[in-house]
This record gives sequence, C-alpha cells and structure tokens, in this order.
Amino acid sequence: MSSKASVVSVWLSVGVVAACAGARGNDAAIKRIYVAPMSHLDIGFTDAPSAVASKMVAMVNEALDQADKDPEYVFNIETFWQLDQWLATKPRADRQQRLVELVQSSRFGVGAAYVTLHTSIMSDWALDRLCEPAQDWARRIRRVFPVAVRRGTLPHSTRRPLHGPVSTA
Repeated sequence: MSSKASVVSVWLSVGVVAACAGARGNDAAIKRIYVAPMSHLDIGFTDAPSAVASKMVAMVNEALDQADKDPEYVFNIETFWQLDQWLATKPRADRQQRLVELVQSSRFGVGAAYVTLHTSIMSDWALDRLCEPAQDWARRIRRVFPVAVRRGTLPHSTRRPLHGPVSTA
C-alpha cells in the first residue's frame, strides 16, 4: 500500500470512528459516507496550471453528474477560479443552468474568493478585488456569497467591502 493510500485509509478510519461515536445514544444511524477526491486547490503546486485547470473542469463535470444521480449529493467548489475554468469551456446551456440551480438550492457551494492566497499579507483593497469575479457571477444568478476569506482570525465579508463598493459593472 502506498503512503498516500495509507494516509487516506487512516483518515477515513478516524472519520468513521468519530461519526459512529457521535451517533451513539440516539437513533441516527450512518447510512452513507462520502469521500471527497479533492480537498484543496494549489494552482501550480501539484501540477502545471493548465493541467490543474483541466482537472478542475473534470471535477465540476463529475460533481454535476453525481448530483443528477443522487438527490442528497452536495458539493463545494473551493474557489471561483475553479468554476471560472469550467465556464471558460463554454458548457452547454442546460449544464450551466443545472449548476446555477444547484448553487441556488445550496447543494453546491462556491467560494467567493477567486483563488486561495496568503491573505494575511494582502491589503483590504486587494481582498475586496479578490472577490469581484465571484460576486459579479453571483449577482447574475441572483445569489450572495457573503464571506470570502479568513484573514487571520477575522472573516473578510463581501457584504461590507473595506474600500468602497466592489465592481457593479
């Protein structure tokens, strides 16, 4: 067994044990456990940016397919960059509409920041601009992404930009 598989196996085991322990004492039984194949975006760290972009497009398509198969399936797109890569492929209108429906019903979440950065070194102005692409898209689909990133221990809210209004164009 590879070291990666061992780590996944250990964390999965820990999660199952914790979930079972939490279910004791009530009638709730664990009926399903979901394992997420991707948990964090690193553009250019794990692979070339173009290869990462291709993987993100496939990830969104796979999530849409899974949501159609399972009405309880939920998914989170960590950053707007990931969704932007999918949108850049010009998916069929019905696929785009399905994604919008899933976001509007809260089955799919979308991170309000364009990418994940070391936000503790960013200015308030830069943090506001980091949220613009996702906020523009959110307005088009009549959705709000209220908190984008954490800066140290304080959230940076997209509802109250620190340096004037975020783009309304």
